[in-house]
Amino acid sequence: MKTISIANQKGGVGKTTTAMNLAAGLAQKGYKVLAIDLDAQSNLSDYLGYTPDGNPTTYDIMFSAIIQQPIDVLSTIRESKEGIFYIPSNLKLTGIENALAGVAFREKILSNFLKHEHFHTYDYIVIDNGPALGTLLTNALSISDSVIIPVQPHPFALDGLGQLASVINTVQVNMNNKLRVEGVFVTMYDNTTMTRVISEELEKIYGDIFLKTYISKAIAAAESVAKQESLVSGKHKLGTEYIALLEELLERGM
Repeated sequence: MKTISIANQKGGVGKTTTAMNLAAGLAQKGYKVLAIDLDAQSNLSDYLGYTPDGNPTTYDIMFSAIIQQPIDVLSTIRESKEGIFYIPSNLKLTGIENALAGVAFREKILSNFLKHEHFHTYDYIVIDNGPALGTLLTNALSISDSVIIPVQPHPFALDGLGQLASVINTVQVNMNNKLRVEGVFVTMYDNTTMTRVISEELEKIYGDIFLKTYISKAIAAAESVAKQESLVSGKHKLGTEYIALLEELLERGM
């Protein structure tokens, strides 16, 4: 089993689209995949076709640590029409950071939950993180083998990446020394001077972990979310790019 976090504290960079399409691509290759939505905006849950059903979500996993009550593991898991197993989120997750403030070992709640023997049946676990550097992200990184960072080619992108790198380093030193950055790649790529300059700067900074595959800027991404269908399941240019991204990651040993 390999656990991968998709992270960047900036919103709108393609984290959810990346999580969905890497998970779908892995499922197409015959891997058993679990996607976990750790974002209160619940975009990944919507993308996967989730409708509220009364069963536990990631909020309930976190809240169970506050009230010190066990939670039924299997009841948290759903399956999408594309064969991706997943644990959804909901808006209640918004306030969980403050609620967890006084909880001991709050950074390890997800890690402890995923120790259940059922999760060892998955080949990959893909975690979609929200646009914040807090307890939820720390929970994800503390259990992850690696983190993948999508970056929009924007002038302020580099500043935010420095803050994320600091959080990753803190987790590596104090909680999870196996964590590594799997790759940094550019999303919403267009043929402008700014995009080319920022992409070149990212490659200089990240060297070998900068991925050669980029994801173009296109309306197809939003359309696939609305249709609740992955890009890799259809004949989309972006789907082809995400397949290429997955192949590059697998070649690197993901």
